[in-house]
Amino acid sequence: MTNFPLIMKFYRTFKDEDAIYFLTQFIDGSELFDVIREMGLLTSTQAQFYIGSIILALEHMHSKNIIYRDIKPENIMVDKNGIMYVIDLGTAKVLIEKKHHGKALTMIGTPHYMAPEVYEGGKGYTQLVDLWSVGICLYEFVVGCLPFGEDLEDP
Repeated sequence: MTNFPLIMKFYRTFKDEDAIYFLTQFIDGSELFDVIREMGLLTSTQAQFYIGSIILALEHMHSKNIIYRDIKPENIMVDKNGIMYVIDLGTAKVLIEKKHHGKALTMIGTPHYMAPEVYEGGKGYTQLVDLWSVGICLYEFVVGCLPFGEDLEDP
């Protein structure tokens, strides 16, 4: 369902007595989190490129009724050619219209990037929460900090 050029490819799983293993595409590069710290503030063109790429990947997932729920620079890999890939679909969920009216109910994601409706609990939320996270990323790319006062520097 997530076979798309800007989403890390998943091939199969394996297991032994101790663990489950995921065989995924190898992406030779760095997390977008590290890339933006090296580059500093992104130019308008750079921010448009990365945000546009994220939106294309989310658009594909949303067309399959998948909600990602954890868009943030740490979940984006940038390869040596500058192409980005959405990784870590561990929080993704297929929304089913018959369950909870096609809404997710679980409070999941990274707090600084989570939409307010995720915090509300019980009311449910849709794929629109992914767009909130994209907006937070865009702000971070061009301003250099998170919009609600949190610095980009590691604590």
